[in-house]
Amino acid sequence: MLRYPQPPPQQQYQQQYGAQNHGSFGPFTYQTLYRDANTVLKINFPQGEVITARAGAMVAMTPNIKIEGKMKGISKLFTSGNMFEQKLIARVGGGPAEVLLAPRFLGDILPIVLDGRTQFNASKGQFLAKTQGVEKITKSQGLGSGFFSGEGMFIDVYGGQGLLFLQVLGAVHPIDLAPGQEYIIDNGHLVAWEVSTRYCTEQASGFFDSMKSGEGVVCRFSGPGRVYIQTRNPEELKDWIESVVTNQK
Repeated sequence: MLRYPQPPPQQQYQQQYGAQNHGSFGPFTYQTLYRDANTVLKINFPQGEVITARAGAMVAMTPNIKIEGKMKGISKLFTSGNMFEQKLIARVGGGPAEVLLAPRFLGDILPIVLDGRTQFNASKGQFLAKTQGVEKITKSQGLGSGFFSGEGMFIDVYGGQGLLFLQVLGAVHPIDLAPGQEYIIDNGHLVAWEVSTRYCTEQASGFFDSMKSGEGVVCRFSGPGRVYIQTRNPEELKDWIESVVTNQK
């Protein structure tokens, strides 16, 4: 049985075209501000409700919010993601709460509405926040999908019912795949994908593969389902920054 009713039709329509600027689910309402390069997420929620966010994401909040930290599972020791998450709790008796959250890099924020039936996989390091009712587990991709793709051995799987927010480098672009339709995506641009899709990794023609960096490896997706990509590659940004720093020495 679903805890909250389905999102309004307009919000479902907006979600077909990437990240919308505002929305709601149950008692939670949100707005994405200053898009796309310097996006900030504003969430309003009533007393007694809880939001989970990555450590360090909080920019500002009303004084009736209590912050509790927790350490993630042992599997995160093998990933580059932040090992800590924070619970933002609206104190009972304190009235409505408001919090501003920000990604750890320049770019956009991707809101995903989970309706209790759809599940999404997400690449490591994409998590920003989720509302109460969204379930999150970490699972291994296996050698073929993880180690050789450069995405890492672990991905996050999200289900349940509520709002999920992922941090994105650059802008968000959705790709909707019909049953059997294929699409090839550079692994560095991959953000999230429905569990209904199938994917495998393969060598990109014309590139020299590096087992360390995953260069020359792409992900081949097959529908049905939706895939979200980011328009900038974090590895390329890191390489560019390193080259600038090196040239200045």
